[in-house]
Amino acid sequence: MAILNLFPGVSIEVLSHGDMKKLVGEGPVETLETFRQKLRSQRILDAAREVLSGGANIDGKMVVFKVDKQVATVGRVNLVEEDNTASLGAIVVSISNVQSVEEFLDWLVPRTTGTKGASPNLLGE
Repeated sequence: MAILNLFPGVSIEVLSHGDMKKLVGEGPVETLETFRQKLRSQRILDAAREVLSGGANIDGKMVVFKVDKQVATVGRVNLVEEDNTASLGAIVVSISNVQSVEEFLDWLVPRTTGTKGASPNLLGE
């Protein structure tokens, strides 16, 4: 499953809505660590921050973004803004219960200008 290459340890549940099936994953903030490290190793922090900032819902304390499913199958990150840019489609990732969107983004995708990231205790449990 492509999503587990980016977020290992997340528990996946299949929800059915008529003919449609939806995978819903859930896990603690630690399940983001592999994704976080891949963003660094691929050297795409600035681009990722821009995309993730665009999907931030400050009032709702949620961050939503999409990753290319085909690229995720080989354990790499490619953030997409439009579903039609991903050959196999996009995986929608919603991170909720974020205490502070700005601090969360600073931890996950820090600015590369030398600022320090925040601590990982950013999600309300």
